[in-house]
Amino acid sequence: MVTATRTEELAREVPASISTIGRAEWEKRGALFIGDELADVPGLVLQRNDSGTYTSLTLRGVPNRIHNDTLLALVDGIPMVAGDDEIDLEQIPYDATERVDVLRGPSSSLYGRGAISGTLNYLTRAIPAETTASAATTIGSWDYRKFEASAALGGKFLVLATDEHGGGWRDHTARDGHTLFAKAKLDLGDNATLTLWGARMRADQDLAGELPIDANARLLDLPNPRGRRANYNEDDAGFAKRLTYGTAILDWNIADGVTLTTRLHRRGADTTANQAFYRGYDPASFLISFTGFSVHADDATWFGEQQVTWRTSNNRLVAGISAERIDARHVETWTGEFDFGALFYTKRRDVRTGQYVNQGDWISDHLLDAASRETALAAYLEDEFRPFPWLRLTAGARLDHFSRNVDYGPTATGFGPNPPTNAHDQDRHISPKASVGVRLRDGLEAYASYGEAFSPGFGPILSFVNRSTDTRPETARNYELGLKWALGTIDGAAAIYRLDRHDLIQLITDGPSARTVNAGAQR
Repeated sequence: MVTATRTEELAREVPASISTIGRAEWEKRGALFIGDELADVPGLVLQRNDSGTYTSLTLRGVPNRIHNDTLLALVDGIPMVAGDDEIDLEQIPYDATERVDVLRGPSSSLYGRGAISGTLNYLTRAIPAETTASAATTIGSWDYRKFEASAALGGKFLVLATDEHGGGWRDHTARDGHTLFAKAKLDLGDNATLTLWGARMRADQDLAGELPIDANARLLDLPNPRGRRANYNEDDAGFAKRLTYGTAILDWNIADGVTLTTRLHRRGADTTANQAFYRGYDPASFLISFTGFSVHADDATWFGEQQVTWRTSNNRLVAGISAERIDARHVETWTGEFDFGALFYTKRRDVRTGQYVNQGDWISDHLLDAASRETALAAYLEDEFRPFPWLRLTAGARLDHFSRNVDYGPTATGFGPNPPTNAHDQDRHISPKASVGVRLRDGLEAYASYGEAFSPGFGPILSFVNRSTDTRPETARNYELGLKWALGTIDGAAAIYRLDRHDLIQLITDGPSARTVNAGAQR
């Protein structure tokens, strides 16, 4: 059963290319971090950055402009969009999830902005029907250990706690994480169920600098006694993430075949990153150079949705409205010896001693101090009609209205608005979809589908100040033919598709700043 159509349906009957992976399956693979469970999904490429702190995904060959901004991730149908319009998978409470459905292809008609290449819907753990308690421990290389404990009360309540530590494969790559998750299910009479869940998650990941190499990509033999395990980065380089979640989902059967589903969600994400950008090693002076950079992002998200589902013997109608608001405060600071040229703010370290040699010349400047408010309002409708038991016709559309307003504070050295300024932009988009599904025989289904998606392209808050208000949303159109079968012990699926992207949104460097433009297309 999958949720690719906003309702639970058999995977082989859904007119789309989908994969579903359960926790039992990814635990057998030894998956430890979010993204590991997706490693074998067809059409998906996984890449880890910054010691696994940022997991990047590519679906159907659609590249990211910024971090995961051409796909959409959901938790229980709720979008997990960060303040920069990115999908930060590490903000998903991974230990609290038990399944992920991967829908390939544009899906904005159901789920809204960002779903250019596909959508991931993570589902939180179900409450066991019986009263249980369990504990588990995982131990691995590099001083890795994880402890998990959970308890459930007869289909009504679940609490889960995890504690994780990894020493890292080299100096300054240690990792610590903690998750506390609680879920309750309340029966409100015979026709209504209220599900409540909340979580608190924290993660700390140390970052080591790049290891210096020569022109042939061989590691250099450095005089530092710690050799190749040494740190050539800031002493406190790393990521710290603190997240809180609160969600309420009300399912109410108001009449025979008619269900109202209300989703309310509040999420807070506090992220700090201290890192350095490697500028090279000078073997003559034994000095390694890098820029000192830190960013603090404080995002607060509110989401509400009202959906109605009406089912008859041969028809399923889904309609709804939603509203989302993301308030963000992002501050970026550069530290080091000021150099307006290629090195910018430079820190230099003697690899023989590990000591900084220019610390007396350091200064710290804010290059971004911005407060942003982004809103997304939507209405959607989808109808599935079965004139015959073997034929399924689906049509739908979604209207999205989106806007962003940013107040920029003063910044240093002329990089950014000075004096303070304000930037605002808004737009709207209609995303249609249509499909035909045919049951050729028991266990054999064929389908043809058309779907669209869009991205507002607001992008990083730092670049929004130079955004032209005539920038158009990026769009994607997908044409697909597919076949699915479940014949005896053999299950399978095949699909061919054509994906056209238009009005690609590009971030163009323009001197010390950047601007957003529509440029080009992709097939």
